Amino acid sequence: MNRRDKFLAATFLLLLFCHVPAFALDPLANASAVRTIAFHNLPTVTYDVIQSRLSAVRVDGHVALLVVISPDGAIQSIEAPGRWSWSFVIGGRNLHHRLSVVGGHAQYDSDVPMDAPQLGSEHPVFLDTVHDELGLPEVWQRTTTVHAVGAGCDIVDLSGSTILRVRQLSDDVRIGFSATGEPLFYDLRLPVSVPDAQSGGVPTRLIVSRTRRMQLALPAPRPSAITSVMWSPDMALRGVTYQHFVLEMPPRAGTIHSLMMWQCGAYYSCYDDPTAGYTCWWQDQYCNSPDPPPPPPPDTGGGNGGGSTQTPQQQQRNLYVSNGCSPVPDASQFLDRSAYNASGLANYFSFDAFKAAGNDYVIVDQGLVDGLAAMQSELDTGPAARRG
Repeated sequence: MNRRDKFLAATFLLLLFCHVPAFALDPLANASAVRTIAFHNLPTVTYDVIQSRLSAVRVDGHVALLVVISPDGAIQSIEAPGRWSWSFVIGGRNLHHRLSVVGGHAQYDSDVPMDAPQLGSEHPVFLDTVHDELGLPEVWQRTTTVHAVGAGCDIVDLSGSTILRVRQLSDDVRIGFSATGEPLFYDLRLPVSVPDAQSGGVPTRLIVSRTRRMQLALPAPRPSAITSVMWSPDMALRGVTYQHFVLEMPPRAGTIHSLMMWQCGAYYSCYDDPTAGYTCWWQDQYCNSPDPPPPPPPDTGGGNGGGSTQTPQQQQRNLYVSNGCSPVPDASQFLDRSAYNASGLANYFSFDAFKAAGNDYVIVDQGLVDGLAAMQSELDTGPAARRG
């Protein structure tokens, strides 16, 4: 192994365990015009800049994205040449999204209300480009957790096992490594300055995998917005997948779940292949209301110096009241494991099978207890039981 190879190998191992400072960005000689990002076994990404503004993104020398910016700094459109185009038009308090696939079967047109809040915080990691490579379940967002383990380093766990490490090399460049240390993808923050009227409504996260599969995404979803588009520059793989978010607000009766989890909306995904056809599907999205839940209101009843004497069940009920949910359960309906077992429901379903993962309480209506008991009584004493 020569000196250069030894240096690369040592650097790679240090990065894997998240113990080195940022590096690996190699600007070309004319830094005001072009910037290059390169890393071992990953594609080379180049930014083209015109008049200090991003104009194009190249991957291994080929144009992956063209960016059109108006003189006032607004993003007019982003295009993957020959694959898709995505435009952004400001109109009052709305930002109009239009995405169309070149030669495709449909297009998406919608006004994004910019005065509506984004859904939650920025996504810590996007794994759609390596979904198959990592063997992730279809709803991997619900089954993975992200933990910070040091400055600029996160780990991604699936069912208690680490499947990914994400190392930050600079403010705008992160790299995802497999559990065995293989570099899998870049997670890039594009160098675009987004005006206030478009803030949060223009995609600024670009994921580029080692197989050159790409995903352009909003940092955090917005109601009615296209949230991401995924494609491959390989013209033999013509299909483009795009996704938008539909908000459900306020939550309807029946969509409330234990500990304030409610169906806040759905992600609608469409796969548009100019040669093979067009199909769409959706996934329900569950959130806290709001996300994260606010602290419980203080107890002002007096007699204890102003400190709260509310039970956890009362605190949970107050969250329903303060967030305008309907119907509002009684505090007595929030049962912990002991109260659940005492209710008699454990004869039919275990506490762990009934509750949502990570929660300590379940909501139980007395009608459910009485109804199950009546059903059991009928089964024990009905005609079939008497014949037996």
